[in-house]
Amino acid sequence: MLFALSIFGMCFGLILLGGAHAGYANEQAANNKEVQVVLVAAQQAMFSSPFTRRVHELPFKDGDTFKKGDTLIAYDCRIDKAEHKQAKAMLKAAKAKWEAKKKLKNLSSISDLDLVIAEAEYEKAKTEYTVSEVNVDYCVLEAPYDGRITGLNVNLYETVKSGQDIISIASLDQLDARMLVPSKWLSWLKIGTALKVHVFETGQDYTAKVEHIGGAVDEVSQSIMIVATLQNVDDNVLPGMTGKAVFEGGR
Repeated sequence: MLFALSIFGMCFGLILLGGAHAGYANEQAANNKEVQVVLVAAQQAMFSSPFTRRVHELPFKDGDTFKKGDTLIAYDCRIDKAEHKQAKAMLKAAKAKWEAKKKLKNLSSISDLDLVIAEAEYEKAKTEYTVSEVNVDYCVLEAPYDGRITGLNVNLYETVKSGQDIISIASLDQLDARMLVPSKWLSWLKIGTALKVHVFETGQDYTAKVEHIGGAVDEVSQSIMIVATLQNVDDNVLPGMTGKAVFEGGR
């Protein structure tokens, strides 16, 4: 159910931008050691509905922050819970019947076929119980980490369809700056290289370090994807913001 949409979309956008302005960007970057960046959360996810149900609880709005374990969405699952209770009772009965058949078989009072049928019914009951248990677990979506709502595609009491995208989230613990840099920078740019990131929307500068270097150079623009982690950012800095990275120690 989890799908990370924003990271790949932003990266694709950067690649398109890099290809369209490769000559200008590389010339400017080579002279100033500056490149454009887009900010992304270290962890992002889009959740889709596992089934067709009515939304019973929707505690957060777009832009709200939440804690790990908070309920992000809850469905009206009265039928699912009733079916789970029924499946539990059927499982208990099937198990008792199978155990009774085993005792009778030891006394040679029933045939092998009777025992096989009782065991098959027990296994079927276990499977039905497991399915009902999973459906009940799906009734509440809990936050996997501390984060922020970045998209909400559903309203309270609305009936959503199976597979429908309903909510997207991003973590709060780390923001990354993604950028395309000239491939010739790899002669001096390494993991751990320090830089400054100026965010246009806030007008502030933030320190950062290179955490990841892409695995391949784009043959058209002769550029490569770099990911740097921002340090000591405040709550005003959000995923999707843009800016520029300045490598003061570049050669």
